[in-house]
Amino acid sequence: PSLFNLMTFAASFIVEGALIIVAGIFLAKNEPSLSNWAITTLVAGYLIYRRVSLILFSPIAGAIADRIGFSWLFNFSLLMIVAGLVLLLLGWVSVGMILIFPFNRVNSAMAPGGASYNEADKIKAVTTNATWRDIGAAAGTLTGGFLLSGGLLFETFAMATFILGMLLFIHFRKTITMQWN
Repeated sequence: PSLFNLMTFAASFIVEGALIIVAGIFLAKNEPSLSNWAITTLVAGYLIYRRVSLILFSPIAGAIADRIGFSWLFNFSLLMIVAGLVLLLLGWVSVGMILIFPFNRVNSAMAPGGASYNEADKIKAVTTNATWRDIGAAAGTLTGGFLLSGGLLFETFAMATFILGMLLFIHFRKTITMQWN
């Protein structure tokens, strides 16, 4: 896969796969006073918020991308996802999820435009990117199932966040280099 598709895979693996499965575990570990009922209710609320973010933020992101460009908005949304994951790992679970979910929707909306930019076969580029997003979500869901015991949860998310951050750094350097040449 290309660097762009790797970033799409990693973001989808973490946010659309693993985080959806283990959101309740993060809440239970960081808020031990919450009952199972409260945790379930909060996670359901976050999942509703995730869907509402799709409806609200995707069209707004498209309008913004028309003005500032797909690449810049894609990079910024990934940076905000990484920031949200860091907050999540630091124990600010609610703030992290509130930041992660809308920017993941922005990222998802920007991915087809970013994937097809400067590509001869735009449809192939978009379908390849969508395939990597789907593979990432599926692999993340499977991994999240293995993490339901709570073992290695922090370590797995820390490693995945680091990888996503490094991919973003490499992509950002490549984007800046291309703009200056």
